[in-house]
Amino acid sequence: TPICGDGILLDFETCDDGNKFDSIGCNTTCTGPIVGYDCGPMTQYLATPNDCNPICGDMRKMPNEPCDDNNINDGKGCKADCSG
Repeated sequence: TPICGDGILLDFETCDDGNKFDSIGCNTTCTGPIVGYDCGPMTQYLATPNDCNPICGDMRKMPNEPCDDNNINDGKGCKADCSG
């Protein structure tokens, strides 16, 4: 039986980052990443939680992303990795 938030992909789950927060990474139903996040490859029976990271350069400043200016170029506002 799949348990959303346990970090293991089973059955209907397409994303599981090991938590039940709907503001970072996967959504609370484990049916995909929330808008602005990429959770990497989504493989059934993944033994470790998805590594969900904000999508840098999408102009959506996420909670753990200090800056995002709609590009991944240094010197045009934010750094290329959206770290500031």
